[in-house]
Amino acid sequence: MVEAFLNDDSPEAYDKVVNTLLASPAFGERWAVYWLDLARYSDTHGFQDDLPRVMWPWRDWVIKAFNENMPYDRFVTWQLAGDLLPDATKETLLASAFNRNHKITQEGGVIDEEYRVEYVADRTNTFGKAFLGITMECARCHDHKYDPITQRDYYSTFAFFNKVPELGFVPNLQTPKPYIPIAQADLQGVLKFLNAKEVIKTEKDTLLQMVMQDSTEKGGRKAYILNRGQYDQHKEEVAAGLPAQILPFDTTHPRNRLGMAAWLFDARNPLTARVTVNRLWQEIFGRGIVATSDNFGLQGALPTHPELLDWLACELRDGQWDIKKMLRLMVTSATYRQSSAADQQLLEKDPENRWFARGARYRLNYEFIRDNALSVSGLLVNEIGGPSVKPYQPPGLWEEISADKTANDFRGENAYVPIRRPQKFIAGVCIRITAAPYRRRLPFRSMPPHATCAK
Repeated sequence: MVEAFLNDDSPEAYDKVVNTLLASPAFGERWAVYWLDLARYSDTHGFQDDLPRVMWPWRDWVIKAFNENMPYDRFVTWQLAGDLLPDATKETLLASAFNRNHKITQEGGVIDEEYRVEYVADRTNTFGKAFLGITMECARCHDHKYDPITQRDYYSTFAFFNKVPELGFVPNLQTPKPYIPIAQADLQGVLKFLNAKEVIKTEKDTLLQMVMQDSTEKGGRKAYILNRGQYDQHKEEVAAGLPAQILPFDTTHPRNRLGMAAWLFDARNPLTARVTVNRLWQEIFGRGIVATSDNFGLQGALPTHPELLDWLACELRDGQWDIKKMLRLMVTSATYRQSSAADQQLLEKDPENRWFARGARYRLNYEFIRDNALSVSGLLVNEIGGPSVKPYQPPGLWEEISADKTANDFRGENAYVPIRRPQKFIAGVCIRITAAPYRRRLPFRSMPPHATCAK
């Protein structure tokens, strides 16, 4: 591709490369990196023994959705509420596994309700950060100290995710309910995009995938404001709702996750489109127009180019939430195509390139470096999807922090490397390994509670 570009003297040479890359099957894998980080994806449950889980079918769906350029509003709606759609299929149910990416305990002796509440809180916090760019978690114990989000707002949002018939404790190696079975017939039908040939070989083989499902019991589970966020200290009962300071909830929408998605993509919602284009800009340019991409609140950074952010948000919203169209707009812009070279005067005026007066300079993500090494050595296999494998690791790497004694087993380079959840501690500082959620991922595990984290 590079050679063809260098030998092409036509004015359309650059656009041809952009179109080729957007059409490449690797496009979905590349942008799954961004989304799976946001979704807190992992191939293990976290907590105590950090046992393996089946979540890769959802990861494969994310890759498919990006490659098919699924409109962002549908992409998110299926993940928030695919199980509640009137015409729900196994594919939309699989998409709803986004909500089950949280840690799950399999440790005996825990208080079941305490951990169930933690799972619901995780979904609530993720909803705030991923889609609204706000720190919802600050309002779990008290009204937000800086942003207009009350504790009632928090638990009203919490109520949308509180209806799942799930348990806090799940016995070892059991699939947490609710789940769907994936069988050979599904691979020949609506889930034919799954690379499950090594797992489902006969009609009798079945894969169990966690998904979302609301309880069908009359009245369902009630939600309460929790005193200081404690699972067993109920105060006033609350109904499902969303922060009115952002946008009052339209009572014509159902008070479930489907209504939540409709609220999110209401044309009057001031945050959804801005947060989304800012994250895309961050992936392309190395930093967002708002540098704190997960915090648009008072404690976050101000946008360096607010008018540009507004315009891009309108372009995305009015352009039918077309992600590839937005990325094409960014990478064909004069701003992106600038040289990264800069004279001394420019460096003194803008050392951090906050004003984008020159091309961005930033390092490759570490998983891309690994892919490049595999590629130049002829070891990179371009097959998309399927269960993660376990490449070589130094002897004893996981023994002290995992019950999985096969974690060091070498099984080749023909598939994705699993994301695991522990951290390594060096001189008392927790070094958080950035999640690498696509091909050739390095192990990633969740941070222990109350640990100090440095990237």
